[in-house]
Amino acid sequence: MSEVPAWIQILQALLTPAIALAVGVIAYRQWRTAHEKVMLDLFEKRFEVFMSVREIVSKGGIRRLFRDPGLPNEVVARGRFLFDEDVTAQLQEVHRLCGQVETGSTTASGELYDLFPSIMAKMDPYMRMTHKRNTMREWLLERNRIRLSYADEKQQ
Repeated sequence: MSEVPAWIQILQALLTPAIALAVGVIAYRQWRTAHEKVMLDLFEKRFEVFMSVREIVSKGGIRRLFRDPGLPNEVVARGRFLFDEDVTAQLQEVHRLCGQVETGSTTASGELYDLFPSIMAKMDPYMRMTHKRNTMREWLLERNRIRLSYADEKQQ
C-alpha cells in the first residue's frame, strides 16, 4: 500500500473548513443584499406616501386638482402600514383637513400648509437611508472602539 504524504493529508483536513467558511461568507453577503433590497423597497413606499402628502399640500387639499381624487384616503391607508402612530395621526389630520377644504372651510388650506413642516419632521427618521456598507476592517475597528469604551483605564 502506498501512503499519502503528510502535506496532502493536511490539505485534505483544511479543505472542508475552508469550503464551509467560503459558503458562510457567500450566505452572509446574500443576506446583506436581500436586507438592503428590503430597506430600499420600504424607503420607496414611504417616499411615495411623502410625495402624495406633498402633492396634497401643494394643491391646497382641493381634490379635483389631484391626479387621483381618492389620494387623501390612499395616503392614510398606505401610511398606516409604513409608519408608526405619530405619523399616522398626522396623515389622518391631512385627510380631515382635505375634507374641510371640500366642505368650504376657508382656514383648512392654510392649516394644511402649516401642518406640512411638522409632518416632514415626523417622517424624517423613517426616510433616512443610514445603512452604509462597511468593509471587514471598518467593522472590526468599530467593534474594537466599542470594546475599548467599556474599559476602566485607557488602553493603547
